[in-house]
Amino acid sequence: MRNSWLCLGALTWGCSSAVVPAANDAAVTADGATALDVTAGDTPPSVDDVSAGPDAQPPVDVSAARDVPAGPDAAPPNDSGTPVDAPAGPVILGRWRAVAITVSTGTGERVRLTDVDQPVVTDPSTGMTAPFRANGFLTLEETRLSMAFGLLASGYFYASTDASGMDSYSASGVTVPGLYDPATQSFNISGGASAVRFTVASADRISYTDPGSGSVTEYERVTALGLARTTVNSVAGAQLRHPTSASPFTRPRAAVLWAAPAGSARVETHGYAITFMGNFASMPLVLGSTPEASVIHTVDGVSAAVGYPIVYDDLDGDGRFDGATDVLRGVSPVVIVWTEPGASLSGTRFREVQAGYVFAHAHTDYTRGADGFAPFATTREVGVNVPVEDGRVTAGVPNAMR
Repeated sequence: MRNSWLCLGALTWGCSSAVVPAANDAAVTADGATALDVTAGDTPPSVDDVSAGPDAQPPVDVSAARDVPAGPDAAPPNDSGTPVDAPAGPVILGRWRAVAITVSTGTGERVRLTDVDQPVVTDPSTGMTAPFRANGFLTLEETRLSMAFGLLASGYFYASTDASGMDSYSASGVTVPGLYDPATQSFNISGGASAVRFTVASADRISYTDPGSGSVTEYERVTALGLARTTVNSVAGAQLRHPTSASPFTRPRAAVLWAAPAGSARVETHGYAITFMGNFASMPLVLGSTPEASVIHTVDGVSAAVGYPIVYDDLDGDGRFDGATDVLRGVSPVVIVWTEPGASLSGTRFREVQAGYVFAHAHTDYTRGADGFAPFATTREVGVNVPVEDGRVTAGVPNAMR
């Protein structure tokens, strides 16, 4: 029997709401179901105009005009092209880290989750709790917005299916072209009337209110993702979406499949036979200061590597993934990105990341019309989890190096 629901309406950015589990068969609702199909021809997602919710920071008053000196001693006229009575306010271009999200529970209560683990009751009948935290990173440029956001339970992103049968994953992301409007503190997405409007508390604190759920995500200005990660020493999980129908496997395996430029072979590493205990299986994920030479490519003038954790059924028993003979059963929406220390990343597809390793959300980068990603903050460990489907994953494994 499913336990009580804790409904967490997370940042949607145009995606629909779905239910995902926390622990002990409880559930947490997080907006942003993640599709594995990231083909380049997709239309950018629509984002509704948003207004501040009851828990949002008070907006900056941008209605008052600047004082303009008058008379013979007045300053020379402004010929910069900006009217002298343009609204004043902080320019919010730059990097932002999500530090909290305020959401509604199933009973209508408001809960504020921060970027630090805190216990959340997942079963009121027993008082059982699970540690939850938020992780998100936003980069806002004049003509580009890129973000990743997610909730983690016990250190891992997670997948589930709600009562209506809708699948979801607790991490989402988007990268879209558009135009930043400092007068309204909004980003107008290209190709439509959609806008992402921010509430500005100060030059270093902004928030976004989801128009559907009313959840409020708070951001703090930063100059980087966090501490540079020089190695990876973690565990990757695999989670059956529907335990009663997702098996049997002939030979379940997990691995990392690395991106490669067109014409280059994709390399598999970290291949392990796995065994599901209940809904879960795991494999070690250990990478040294430099990935294997075979997975590093020079793209946009940068030496880089992008790894996609996958789960597959090794039907031919050869210990490696072959799309022609094996069955791909899951691809993690959260991937591993490495860039060479000291590389200049400005203007490249790696512009949001920093030297060394980061975890990122894989999706279509609509500014390029190709597979891309947006990084998560590295202030704390991020657990990768592969959602395992009932049958073959028809979309295949994305490739951010194309």
